[in-house]
Amino acid sequence: MKKIAVANVKGGVGKTVTTICLIDILGDAGKKMLVVQNERQFGRPLKKLRAIGGVIDSL
Repeated sequence: MKKIAVANVKGGVGKTVTTICLIDILGDAGKKMLVVQNERQFGRPLKKLRAIGGVIDSL
């Protein structure tokens, strides 16, 4: 199992966009993944993740 972390202490640097792009690329390659996002303002990115498909759960 490989782990990839996308992190930065500053907001607005593209962490969520980078994560969504990785999900799209790895999903197209047939890879299974679990994405855990810890962000207070997760509404907009969640809509993009649902458009890609898969199972999305809030913990």
